[in-house]
Amino acid sequence: MKDSLLLLATGLGLALTSWAFWKYGSNDALCVFAIVGFACAVADNVKLRRQLRERRAKL
Repeated sequence: MKDSLLLLATGLGLALTSWAFWKYGSNDALCVFAIVGFACAVADNVKLRRQLRERRAKL
């Protein structure tokens, strides 16, 4: 029962956050998604380059 209530509260919180994001940030919402996606791609690229450098050093 406790898990169900926590899941319901989490769902309502995310729905409220999503609604507020699209209502108040409607003009810049897609720009925010693009920036977040670009930042994630850069971070992943840095991580993969570090792993590649470590694997090359072992050879």
